[in-house]
Amino acid sequence: MISPPPNRSIQISQRSDNFHLLFQICKLKDEIDAESLNHHALQKEEQAAENADAKAKVAFLAGKSEERLQALAVLMLHCCAGLQDYQESNNMLTLTTFD
Repeated sequence: MISPPPNRSIQISQRSDNFHLLFQICKLKDEIDAESLNHHALQKEEQAAENADAKAKVAFLAGKSEERLQALAVLMLHCCAGLQDYQESNNMLTLTTFD
C-alpha cells in the first residue's frame, strides 16, 4: 500500500480542522439568530405587558437574553480570530514549503 506524501496528510488534517471550525461558526451564527429572535419577541412582550409583575418578569428574561447574545457574539469573535490565525499560519506553512 502506498501512503500519501507527508505534506498531503498534513493538508488533509488542516482541511479537517478548517471544516470543523467553519462548522462551529455556522452553529454559532444559528444560535445568535435564534437568540436574536427570542430577544425581539421578549421586547415586544414586555411592551405589551400590562401587569407590573409580568412586565418585570419579561424585562428580566429580556436582560438575560441580551447577556446571552453578547456572550455568543464574543464566542463568534474568538472563533473568527481563530479561523484567521489558522488561515494565516496555513499560508505561512504553504509559503515555507515552496521555498
